[in-house]
Amino acid sequence: MKYLKVILGAFGAISVLLMVGLLVGLLIETGPTKDEEFAWTPPNEIGGVYLEMTRSDLLFNFEYRCWKPNDNLISFLADDSSGVRTCNEMGVKDGRGPSVHLKNDVVTKLEDFSYIRSVGITAEEIQNRFGEPDILTINEDLSGRVYTYLDHRFSIFFRRNEPSRYKTGDLGWSDVRWNSYDSGEIFVRGELVCPSPKCPFSENGLLRDDYPYKTPFDLP
Repeated sequence: MKYLKVILGAFGAISVLLMVGLLVGLLIETGPTKDEEFAWTPPNEIGGVYLEMTRSDLLFNFEYRCWKPNDNLISFLADDSSGVRTCNEMGVKDGRGPSVHLKNDVVTKLEDFSYIRSVGITAEEIQNRFGEPDILTINEDLSGRVYTYLDHRFSIFFRRNEPSRYKTGDLGWSDVRWNSYDSGEIFVRGELVCPSPKCPFSENGLLRDDYPYKTPFDLP
């Protein structure tokens, strides 16, 4: 009987070890995948402002002001509400919400600086989730990149691999480059187009009149 108890005790210990091993294996196998760990989805709403929001609802809920150019064509935010019924570029003081572009009194584009900086993502994570960008811009001093995904309708700006700006909605050519005066490189689906004769922009930084694709979404 003594030996039987020893044998049964040994079998019990082995069973416990096997069960522990099985549970550990299950935890490892069912742990979050790389895609599950990085589940960021490009938002079309930031701080209560969303694509297709009407001008009326925007101004009823938030204190937006018109962006106006000064003598140097640099935009500044108006001090009062003048023009808010008709202007199509608006923002809020102190960057407390996204800037917006409107068309036919509806929000068609969001541009945000503060939200995307709080997300904590890298360019590698963006590429792992969404693949190679349709348009990649590399700025002149190589410190910044813009990744644009047309199917998902967003551009995300990185400086030294930290997110710095986010745009979504009806993106124009100006939304896929670092800024209007930067002479860096632009790749469209892996092909270098700027600098080259295929570049959408003229030497003054504006979209060429003879360029056949008026928006990035017109690309074949």
